[in-house]
Parts: sequence; C-alpha cells; structure tokens
Amino acid sequence: MGEIELKAVVFDMDGTLFDSEGVYDEVFDHWMWQHKIPKPLQTKINAALLPGITWDEVFAIVNQITGKKFNAQVEREKLSDQIIQYVLDVGVHMKPGARAAVEKLAQRYQLGICTSSIRRVAERVLRHHGMFEYFQVLTAVDDVTYQKPNPEPYAHCMAALKVEPEE
Repeated sequence: MGEIELKAVVFDMDGTLFDSEGVYDEVFDHWMWQHKIPKPLQTKINAALLPGITWDEVFAIVNQITGKKFNAQVEREKLSDQIIQYVLDVGVHMKPGARAAVEKLAQRYQLGICTSSIRRVAERVLRHHGMFEYFQVLTAVDDVTYQKPNPEPYAHCMAALKVEPEE
C-alpha cells in the first residue's frame, strides 16, 4: 500500500484558532439579562448547556427552565447580530501561533474551516483577523443538518475541498 499524499487541512474555529467561546458565553449571558431572566435561572440554564448542542436545544432548555416560548431561529439571529457587533467593537483574540500555522500550511495545502458557528459569524471573525482568504472552504452550522461532533460537517467540508478523509 502506497503513501497517501496530504492535500488539505481542516480546522475547527472556535477554541482552536480563536478564543471565541468566552465571547459567545458573554453575549448569551447579556441576552439572558436583556430578557430579564432572573440570575438563579441564568445559572441553571448555563449549567444545563453542554458543548456542541444546537441553538434549538439551547432554546428548548431556556424555554423549559423559564417557562417562556422563545423562537430559536429568531433568537439565534439576534444573538448572531450581537456577536458580530461584539467582534467589531471589542474583537476576538486569536490563539497564539494560529496565524503562523495557517499561513505556513496555506503555502502547501488547501485549507478548510469546519465550525459549529453560524456562517455570517464565522466569516466576520475570519475577516476581522484578515484570515478569510486563507481558507478555500468554510463549512458552518447552517450548511449541514447535523452539527459536530456528527461527521456530516467534516464530510461536507472535505467534499467541497474535493479530498478524501485520508488526504
């Protein structure tokens, strides 16, 4: 069996290239404050939120704990607007070494992003740091039926890059 040539590198974005997870937490906490959700319920909601859950699941938890009926799609868009504004006003820190790694790998390989973020948020963060142009493919949560850790986002990204998983 011959050697397989590496053709592409697919990156996660939040927590890997950028310190964005804390930003999302801060914006969501602010959203809860805006909607006058009492602090004890906010604590209960935050304790119930697990990494990798969908916005539908987040708002099912919020609705269950608060007894309210927030529309996940509407609130997701509002939160996306707030995250984008945060990125523009405050910024999001890039992880140490991330830029150098991306620049070096881009000289030799196709690059893709596979993120659980909404496309317009991911694009804004990448553009804010001048990183968008390094990536030939961006697969966001809006592009797939199932989000990570399901393999669908990775398969979508690799198909767009026209590479096999072993490549």
